[in-house]
Amino acid sequence: MVKKETKELKDRENVLENAISEYAKQESKLYEVLKSLRIL
Repeated sequence: MVKKETKELKDRENVLENAISEYAKQESKLYEVLKSLRIL
């Protein structure tokens, strides 16, 4: 059960990261913040 929950969290994390990354392509200020935090 824990393994399943961990996988679901990882999948959700990947989806959120992709969404934020795509949005950051349109928003230069967000892109710069994420870049400075080494998220992108």
